[in-house]
Amino acid sequence: INESFLDIISIDMPSGIHPDNGLVMGAAIQAKHTLVIQNIKQGHLLQDGPDYSGNLHIIDCNIMQCVFPEIQMHLDELYTIGKITPRKKNTHKYHYGSVVTIGGSKGMMGAPVLCAKATQKTGTGLSTILHHERYFKDAMMIDPSLLYNHYSSIEEIPALIRKATAIVFGPGLNKNDELNTKILQYLLKTQKPIVIDAGGLYYLKKLVKSYSDLSQVIITPHFAEMADFIDVPISELKENPVLYAQNIVHKYKLTVVLKGYTTLILNDDHTFFSNYGTPGLAKAGSGDVLAGIIASLLGRRMNSIEAAKIGVLLHSKTGWFAQSKL
Repeated sequence: INESFLDIISIDMPSGIHPDNGLVMGAAIQAKHTLVIQNIKQGHLLQDGPDYSGNLHIIDCNIMQCVFPEIQMHLDELYTIGKITPRKKNTHKYHYGSVVTIGGSKGMMGAPVLCAKATQKTGTGLSTILHHERYFKDAMMIDPSLLYNHYSSIEEIPALIRKATAIVFGPGLNKNDELNTKILQYLLKTQKPIVIDAGGLYYLKKLVKSYSDLSQVIITPHFAEMADFIDVPISELKENPVLYAQNIVHKYKLTVVLKGYTTLILNDDHTFFSNYGTPGLAKAGSGDVLAGIIASLLGRRMNSIEAAKIGVLLHSKTGWFAQSKL
């Protein structure tokens, strides 16, 4: 069928695509259009599903909608409209939050720069990069509008983050450094909103079992990082990504942004699917930018699930915009 060169229409799901995880089960129909019965299925959105489902057309068959405690929703791309308040003329930088990005290591100093620049582009008034003093010579101090600082011990951290309204922990951060564990322990005690990404997930994994309520935390792993975080093979995670993410959310009350072409955004009440990604975002640094966008919204007092949803949508839209300019 796939080699017929005809326009293929599937009903509800392309045959051979798993309806729960979107994986190809041996072989699958490559549809140009899929007529979706009543509701979009997880398999349309996850993993191989978007490549095989083509254009989705929802057919309303008046099937009675069941209400489940676990609410799953497809995020509308227009959700961002009216969600970000325009700046007033009579304002200054301290009205728009102060975000501190903690990260960087030898060969990875670009990551915190991309993250901090993204917070600034998203509207943060004061954006600071904080790194260990041993990487001072590696620091990419390429933007005079960003602030840079460094530390050598845990005792210096409280003063350096005191004015922060949100924190990003992890972009470019190296592993196996006990000081980083101590820093994250302190950050979690402050109850400041925090986005934990990349290397920061390694340290959160060491600490997470000591907590039952991390509602101030947003984690932003891709599939490989998520598999490592929950100690399962990535193949197993791909079989049940929604279930594994929901289990983590229920257990620790944090917010999860599981990155992919379709990104999952979850808290303890809802699961959202955002399928507005672009393959153009499949490059080093995209995740650092997303962490910065979300942190900027947190820094302006937006709650975690709203910051995650709007951040993911803004990131996707800017990805499409940048791709269209190439």
